[in-house]
Amino acid sequence: MESPDTTGEIYNVGSKNWITITELAQRVLELTGSRSELVYVPYDKVYGGGIDDMLHRLPAIEKIVGAIGWQPERSLDEILTDVIAFARGAAAAPA
Repeated sequence: MESPDTTGEIYNVGSKNWITITELAQRVLELTGSRSELVYVPYDKVYGGGIDDMLHRLPAIEKIVGAIGWQPERSLDEILTDVIAFARGAAAAPA
């Protein structure tokens, strides 16, 4: 990827698939087999006052597609499965 046109550039990398935080939390519960209850905490209680949240985030990947042709290849469930396996392995590893 190093070339005069791409050196020092910043690229957004992500998926164009839309998912809410609630849907993401539900997917994690399903994939882990957890019976945990989702708890909704107001944004200002977590981050304090004076911080505005964006209603949604969606990466603009057109720049990286144009530079190197990169496209997302893995599904959210594949990524979550890997992260869950890693976290479970880290939790099981001796300190």
